[in-house]
Amino acid sequence: MNQQDKVWVGGVPPVSGGKGHTAEYHLAVAAALPVPAPNIALHFHVEAYTRRGQYFDMESLGYVALQSWRRDVSVFPGLRSLPNPYRPESIWLTMSLASRGCEGVEIANEQPPFPDPGSLVADVTVAKPPNLSIRGTVLPELANTSELLDADWLGLELTFGNEVDVGEFGFAGPIKPLIDAMSPLLGRDRSGGPADHRLHDLRIRTDERSDQSVRIRFWYSD
Repeated sequence: MNQQDKVWVGGVPPVSGGKGHTAEYHLAVAAALPVPAPNIALHFHVEAYTRRGQYFDMESLGYVALQSWRRDVSVFPGLRSLPNPYRPESIWLTMSLASRGCEGVEIANEQPPFPDPGSLVADVTVAKPPNLSIRGTVLPELANTSELLDADWLGLELTFGNEVDVGEFGFAGPIKPLIDAMSPLLGRDRSGGPADHRLHDLRIRTDERSDQSVRIRFWYSD
């Protein structure tokens, strides 16, 4: 995949375990892009930010797409891990509205841009991020922070050390458990969980840090 290459997979992007999350969808993604780039961007176009009256989170869309290159879809829905799963160096997820019939995901070889320092509304380093999503997890670094309420949608950048498998979006991995522990900044949804549906721009990158820390930076998104 060259720097300017982009591919399109049409249809309503499915959330994990939801309608449309089928082996056929994984095969369509893998067929559109058999060899994903080290720097992967997934730009989701959806008709609405709710389904059946409930908000859904963008990480769930990303999880499904990424599994197309990280799991053996021939055993769907078991999705057995491949011996050498795809491990991107960076990931950029965005979500925006589209008219009915124009839904889908654009997959590109793009590094996530760095956020404008002047737009940041939170910049925190978490020393030991969780690697398992457990309800009620509290990050000490967020204990005295305030919910970001000046706009509905948020952007978030996560920077890990380069040994971290940032392509793992499951309950046991570096991404979901961390975001699920960000309720002090994200707020909570109707069920009391983190309001991660507010994330419309998620940029994940790695650097040379040698400790277990992760830097989190928030800004208000369109």
